[in-house]
Amino acid sequence: MTVQFDNCPILMKKNFLFIVCLILLLSGCAQPELNDKETFSGVSIQYNTSEIADCNYEFKLSEGNLYVKGQDFHNLLGEEEGALYDEWIRITNESNIIHYEAVSGTVIYLTSDGCVYGFGNTEGGVLQTAENTYYTTPVLLLNNCKYASLGVRFILFIKDDHTLWFLGESKNGQSTMVKEAISKPIQMIDEKVQFAKAFGYTSAWIDENLDLYLCGDNSFGQIGNGQTGCGFPTMFQDIVTSPYLALSNCTAFNADSINKEVNAITVYVQQYSWGGDFGPLPILQSE
Repeated sequence: MTVQFDNCPILMKKNFLFIVCLILLLSGCAQPELNDKETFSGVSIQYNTSEIADCNYEFKLSEGNLYVKGQDFHNLLGEEEGALYDEWIRITNESNIIHYEAVSGTVIYLTSDGCVYGFGNTEGGVLQTAENTYYTTPVLLLNNCKYASLGVRFILFIKDDHTLWFLGESKNGQSTMVKEAISKPIQMIDEKVQFAKAFGYTSAWIDENLDLYLCGDNSFGQIGNGQTGCGFPTMFQDIVTSPYLALSNCTAFNADSINKEVNAITVYVQQYSWGGDFGPLPILQSE
């Protein structure tokens, strides 16, 4: 049976006006941001809570407190330079530390309220000073952070809004620029990131699309772009300033600062390695 409506044009106008109003209403509503952290794909932050060694020191994190022992050549304890400490000594006032790193006599740590502090060797502007000296008292470097990673004389920060920030020396292009020193934190890229790691003179990060990018020193093939480096860091060759997409669908990675190797895992549970003895291209290790 066929039903006809004599007022069909009126109904069509009403439907059309309803649809237009609905579109205008939705466009005016506060929509979730595309880059909001809830839309990310679950890449976990890898906080360091284990014991580590750097230069002449050993560090450990216990119940939110940071301890050190060893020979104090970088004057971390503010006492006699070169003094030997055989027992663990607490070196910060904070008792809410959730992550720390130490490289070349520089120490940084992240507290549960999002503050990143640093002390020790200030070379390269890594602690927001142009002087090459030692800070025996921790200084606040950046707040509203969820992670920080320390390379050789530079730091990568991930802020709460998932923006990536840089501080320190960038002679190898690890900030995407070749600069002597960046003494105040700057936003490094426009894209949002899920995890980042500084290692040696190289920066690496996973963005919101699960793409793993690297830039900076490529002297060991650690960028993963197929180029074999000269085997030692240099300011004049093996520099990659444009972020290079080394691996897609990446959910986790770690970087070996000593051997300059990168190991990464994809959403398909495939493990890839490159750099150092693996060569300058990602090689499938297992799946």
